Amino acid sequence: MAATDRPAGPVIAPPLEDVSPEGFRAAIEADSIATRVIAGERPHTSHLDPDAAWAVGDPMDLFANTVASANFDPAHADARIAEIVATYDALPSPFVWWRSPFHGPADLGERLERAHVSPVGTGPAMAMDLANLAAPREAADLEIRGVVDEAGYRDYMAVLSAEPVAPGAPPMYTPETIERRIAHVVPELARQPAPMRLVGYVGGQPVATVRLSLAGGSAGIYAVATLVEHRGHGYGGAMTHTALATGRDLGYRIATLQSTELGHRVYLRLGFADIFEYTIHVHLPGGGRLDA
Repeated sequence: MAATDRPAGPVIAPPLEDVSPEGFRAAIEADSIATRVIAGERPHTSHLDPDAAWAVGDPMDLFANTVASANFDPAHADARIAEIVATYDALPSPFVWWRSPFHGPADLGERLERAHVSPVGTGPAMAMDLANLAAPREAADLEIRGVVDEAGYRDYMAVLSAEPVAPGAPPMYTPETIERRIAHVVPELARQPAPMRLVGYVGGQPVATVRLSLAGGSAGIYAVATLVEHRGHGYGGAMTHTALATGRDLGYRIATLQSTELGHRVYLRLGFADIFEYTIHVHLPGGGRLDA
């Protein structure tokens, strides 16, 4: 198995060009592996095994510990799942497992449940040809700024850390994990080809975020968030459109994202289409189940 420390500096891959359904599926998979496992927002170790791509990060940091892809030989699948679960339990830390219809073996979901890696929901994996990017709903009172320094990144984290967590879920961000992210990300900001994280301000206060990842060869959209009290004004669509336009201007043809129920209609209006559906599994230390 190959385990490597995350590379220094932002990870930028050449643009992918295949806009067929199969090309979109491959772009989503490449983006997920590159962004979640290779180019994460947090310090971590990347495992790029022949049969799985997964990242090990700080203890109790749910999204720094993630399995992005797995295609196991059926004869060894249970042993490989047990090995991965044991690695996270040794930290100890919860982790997320993203399972797509083309991950394997065919009964991977049942095998994960037997290993106490429980399904907590599903979400559409979406893609689009950026030549078809549509204009968003107007959000005239929103000022969008690129994150280029520590102050901007702290505003970005202030919005993300205000997101409510599911009942029974571990906190997504603690003061310690935020400071580690700041130390990890801020030195990279000057080496970006363009601002890859955006913050939306209303009346000078940060209210919305989005992150653009180019690590997998597409314009990957992450961290779309709006403070609860500011939702319903079109801010999420405006933020996402700005990030997508940045990717298009940098020469990227394909955009990808994993949608929540809240954002799905917004992404359809921008030009995205559903390509397949992820099942999202979570494992908690000790084998507990998260109802989310």
